[in-house]
Amino acid sequence: MIHTAHVHHRIHKYQMKSLYRTMQEASESENRSRNSWLCFKVKAAAVL
Repeated sequence: MIHTAHVHHRIHKYQMKSLYRTMQEASESENRSRNSWLCFKVKAAAVL
């Protein structure tokens, strides 16, 4: 009984960790695209 609860807890922890990592990667790619857009705007302003 305790063993299964322990295993379930570990599985839940692993799921939360993978979910957190997925959220982090999504926000990182979003920041990357936003930064490239900012760099593009800055370059365009410098050219103009």
